[in-house]
Order: sequence, then structure tokens, then C-alpha cells
Amino acid sequence: MLDFDLWQHVDDLYYYTHALMSVPPTQWTNAGHRNGVPVFATVTADCAGCVNQAQILFDADHYHETVEKLYRYAVAYGFDG
Repeated sequence: MLDFDLWQHVDDLYYYTHALMSVPPTQWTNAGHRNGVPVFATVTADCAGCVNQAQILFDADHYHETVEKLYRYAVAYGFDG
């Protein structure tokens, strides 16, 4: 169980690590949802090699496939986006 009791002050929870995609741990997602807080993964280019990867993922040829995969991750892991 998470030892955090200030959920009333949280509007949205964005899970971030220095990786191309950061999926929130299920424990955080469940705790946020129990307290009415939407929980989001992040996609960033703020890591070694991520700029090139992000450019490929979101270029015109791959954009729709990338968005579909991100949506499937959200559904599979239960976070909001």
C-alpha cells in the first residue's frame, strides 16, 4: 500500500522517468483511481538516444501505429493515457 495521504491536492498524476516511455506502476495507477485521480504515462525525448527514437515513432509514416500502441498500453495497464 502506498503511504501517501494527500490525494485531495492531486489533480493528475504523470509518471515520469528518463526513458522514452514511462508506464506508471499498477500500484500508483490503482491508488490514483481509488482517489479519483487520473494517472498518465509519459513519452519523452529527454534521455540518451530518445530523440531519434521519438522522431521515428512520431513521423508521418509511423504516427498512427504509435498512437494505437500507446492506446493499447493504456488499456492493458489501466492508466488513463
